[in-house]
Amino acid sequence: MLIGAHVSTQGGILTAFDRAQAIGAEAVQIHPTAPQSWRRLEPSAETVAEFRSRIKSTGLDAFFLHAVYLINLATAREDLLERSQGSLQHYLELANLLGARGVIFHPGSHKGLGFDPMLPQMARAMRQALEAAPG
Repeated sequence: MLIGAHVSTQGGILTAFDRAQAIGAEAVQIHPTAPQSWRRLEPSAETVAEFRSRIKSTGLDAFFLHAVYLINLATAREDLLERSQGSLQHYLELANLLGARGVIFHPGSHKGLGFDPMLPQMARAMRQALEAAPG
């Protein structure tokens, strides 16, 4: 079993490695961007190369990205569903680009519509995001 932590990326995503090592983490989770914002991280080629290099040099290969909290695949609003699926796809693409092991996300709230009725929509949106993202 690996023991890890969610660490801050204040100052940039590369700062997470030093923070994780300082606490002895064997696994790491980060928010690449503010979790309450739709803003997407588009790292430079240099940042991507350095991130991948640090995964190898630190041995922190159990590195996960946490997607924004705004994602809601259980919504009845088409605009929010589309934006949510796009955001999830972006995080999957970003994880692949950086060499992260995976993406953690909350699928959203049905807002009283019921879990069972919204499950097919949530599954479809997840499947489409996975199929559209490389890796």
